[in-house]
Amino acid sequence: MKAFLGVSKKRSLLNLQKGDSSFWCTYPSYDPEIGDVLLLYLSGTTKRGVHQIYKIRKVDAVPDELHCVARQMKTVQTTLISNLDNYVSTKQLKTDPVLSMMGAVGRNFQSTIFKVRPEEWAALAKLISEMNPGMALDLNQ
Repeated sequence: MKAFLGVSKKRSLLNLQKGDSSFWCTYPSYDPEIGDVLLLYLSGTTKRGVHQIYKIRKVDAVPDELHCVARQMKTVQTTLISNLDNYVSTKQLKTDPVLSMMGAVGRNFQSTIFKVRPEEWAALAKLISEMNPGMALDLNQ
């Protein structure tokens, strides 16, 4: 399983409920697969940070969403598996010794999507679980 960090300013994404479907744009070279995880980093708010976790349920061979086509990116269909009760803040990402090395942090979250390395995913999953008791089971859905 691979993990990705998607960045958005759309606060409306926080209105989605567990089980709701959505989509994301990804670079074809990232090679997303069914079952991979997409974490949503919300940047357009005073509460900047990781707020949601999605599972990739379908990977389209060609871009089919207009947003993705415009960026020459591939579309992945997602299902929301969790709205975090306690989100991971930008400050927490920047002060953690492992997470502060993430490409997203280094680029100040200036992209649509970032790969999350296995050691970063392990640290982020641990932090999410500590901040959201009982969350560990949802991460393995």
